[in-house]
Amino acid sequence: RDAKEGFDPFLDATKWYRIAPVKDNTRYLDVVGQQYKNGTPIGVWTRSNRNQEFQFKDAGNGYVTITVRGDPRYSIEILSFSKDSQMKLMETDVNNPKQKFKLVLLPNGFYRIETSDPGFSILGVTNIYQRPYLSTSNDINLYQQWEITPVKWFRRQLSSYKPAASLQGRLIEKKEECRSAPSRENWEGFFIV
Repeated sequence: RDAKEGFDPFLDATKWYRIAPVKDNTRYLDVVGQQYKNGTPIGVWTRSNRNQEFQFKDAGNGYVTITVRGDPRYSIEILSFSKDSQMKLMETDVNNPKQKFKLVLLPNGFYRIETSDPGFSILGVTNIYQRPYLSTSNDINLYQQWEITPVKWFRRQLSSYKPAASLQGRLIEKKEECRSAPSRENWEGFFIV
């Protein structure tokens, strides 16, 4: 299941995921300030919304682009193939080597996110005032291990929405366009936190 052999079959290219450093899984990769434009820095922040939801799109030869849900025209790009290089948001270009990553599945079930230059991987930070950066690839460095979890969504008709007492406080309302619903104005999306 090593991503070097191809895209991890356990990650669905049609789903959205949150990416958290194992050292502090209450922080998530984040598009700083929810600014979906070229050059916006990538940081970490506590759980919030779509600027922390990403999709892994096949870029060929076992590589993926990491696309942001807030505006799927944009993907994560590294500034350079050098130690301490940070990341930014840029328009998706599957031919740009700075936007290609391999998700290396580690024996403990976490991932190392390796650049298209296999000597470097993304190092997670736990301080919200720091930015993730590149470091020499190392499978045992906990700061290079990432927990990738799917965003869980379900839909209910508003007129019938009455959460069980045990779930109250764990659901956050979020309006979503529901293309499959016969009457869009009667539907709203919810995600579990």
